[in-house]
Amino acid sequence: MLHKLAEAAKLYLQDRKWVDKPEWDHEDEERLRSFLKTDTGKKLKAYLLNLTLTYNAEAVQAENNLEKSCGWASGFAGAVSTLDALAQPDRIYKAEPEGDDGSDLERYRP
Repeated sequence: MLHKLAEAAKLYLQDRKWVDKPEWDHEDEERLRSFLKTDTGKKLKAYLLNLTLTYNAEAVQAENNLEKSCGWASGFAGAVSTLDALAQPDRIYKAEPEGDDGSDLERYRP
């Protein structure tokens, strides 16, 4: 059991590299967001949501290969979340405004 855990940790910690990672810009966000608002896009989102729920339910009920079932459900949910994130404008959160040196802490008071 510990041997499997050590192997899994080793694989997890390996440096994963993108292969031919495409640039994703504002125009791509707009196109995907527009598509997801169409009837076909709405059907696709409902389909993916139902598959996510199905895989999660199957993982919870799995008596054999629990790790595989949970991994599959988690991976699928992650892929669906990535699609949602790619459709969001300004998906990169900026904690501080540009040029902020952090000296104005008053804005954080409740």
